[in-house]
Amino acid sequence: MQDPKPSKLELYIEILKALQQHKASKLVDIQERTNVDDEFLERAIVFLEKQNLVEKKNLKNTTVYTNTPRGERVTNYFVAQSQGTSSQEFAYLLPADATVASTTLPIKN
Repeated sequence: MQDPKPSKLELYIEILKALQQHKASKLVDIQERTNVDDEFLERAIVFLEKQNLVEKKNLKNTTVYTNTPRGERVTNYFVAQSQGTSSQEFAYLLPADATVASTTLPIKN
């Protein structure tokens, strides 16, 4: 039986993980590390840029892509979730000025 096709989210996370491991990478390098076809990779990079997870930079006339700090946090979250880490350990993902409090829903009459 064949393995199920990975979801877009899983592929996005693979791209982010590849960028996290190798910092600045060209599209060709990302494609080799993730085994994602070039057409999907280009669309995924555009999507990840719009979400402020990936940043495009020009170095010595070469376009490279890097994770943004937000991209690093998202990658760390999903890697930890796949390893079974509890969500309580990810309070640092919240903005610095956020407070965590329990909330109750109002009772409908």
